[in-house]
Amino acid sequence: MRREVAVESTAEAYLELLAARGIDYFFANGGTDFGPIVEAYAKRLAGELPVPKPVTVPHEITAVAMAHGYTMVTGRPQVVMVHTIAGTANAVGGADQCQPHADPHALHCGPNTHDGERAERLPQ
Repeated sequence: MRREVAVESTAEAYLELLAARGIDYFFANGGTDFGPIVEAYAKRLAGELPVPKPVTVPHEITAVAMAHGYTMVTGRPQVVMVHTIAGTANAVGGADQCQPHADPHALHCGPNTHDGERAERLPQ
């Protein structure tokens, strides 16, 4: 089913999509690229719009393990978002442990862009 939703940023659209898909938790090991996601959470919560419950996790492998465990118990995939480079590498190490169980999960890695512009660290 297709529907249109008014959003002002990609981050808002992302959170809307996660909520619409029934994602309960947003496990995150954030970094400098998470600004748009934090802003979108603040805006949606202030407007009492649905969002996955954010869970800040101190290490990427732990975040993946938490999402994996939740999925194993409920059968519903969850989302993990991590910071760039080292965070992505750590998360992949955790995702490798999910493979034997074939559990669905979504792993999203920075950098995020700000207001549609490229992040400063990316080559132009």
